Amino acid sequence: METPENLRYSNPYRVPDGYFAALRGSLREVVSAAPVRPGLWQRVKGIAGLSAAFGCLVLLATTGYYFTGYQARQRERSAAQEESVEMFLAYHLYDEDLEELDEYAYEDSATQAEDLTLFTDAVTDYLDTYGYGSDLLAALTGIDTYW
Repeated sequence: METPENLRYSNPYRVPDGYFAALRGSLREVVSAAPVRPGLWQRVKGIAGLSAAFGCLVLLATTGYYFTGYQARQRERSAAQEESVEMFLAYHLYDEDLEELDEYAYEDSATQAEDLTLFTDAVTDYLDTYGYGSDLLAALTGIDTYW
């Protein structure tokens, strides 16, 4: 048995001779003996990453389309509908005003017919003066023949 004096000068944690030379061979034997099968996550990790990237791309594209194109078109469509409704209401009011004005202005139908004849003559003279002829007047009024 060793005495404390001998232990002082010796290394108690000494590795046996040839241990590291045999270690490499024994590790190779252990590793080659155990078959390594990749787990489920190892097999689908690449596909899952690609599908996640594609999903993010689709999400970003959909969000961009919604906030830029879709809403802008909806605003344009809504403005056009409001404008057409306003135009229709304005025309309707204008049409009613003209009917009331005609009823007020012409007390009898003879005065109205005379004013219409004067207006037609004035338009015809204007068209003849500027070289449009009677074809345009016939197209505008729906009259096939011109007197």
